[in-house]
Amino acid sequence: MSRLTIKNPDGGAFRFAFTSPDLKRSASEEMKANMSASEICNKIRPYYNTRGVHPVCSKKVYDKEDKETEKAEEVVKAVYEIKVDRLISKETTADVKVARSSTKSEITFERNV
Repeated sequence: MSRLTIKNPDGGAFRFAFTSPDLKRSASEEMKANMSASEICNKIRPYYNTRGVHPVCSKKVYDKEDKETEKAEEVVKAVYEIKVDRLISKETTADVKVARSSTKSEITFERNV
């Protein structure tokens, strides 16, 4: 499983820069820092499909007390979990970098959590 954390999601844009285990590089489509779980899955699906898997994404949002919330005006952090639909014998990525274009949000991506 991988985890994407976005602090202060502002709706600005960013991309993932993927490095595959065979050291080939590719970029995701541009994403918004306040996207839904289905939007992130749609944006990263082309890369994951080249690895022979299908991403499954979920999202939880948190307020300033770090408690889960459903109120958009209270959100200060979004956490996305990215899983694959089946186990494979090798890793799907060697590295993932976040390339910001217009977002000011703090974005971190963790692999193998």
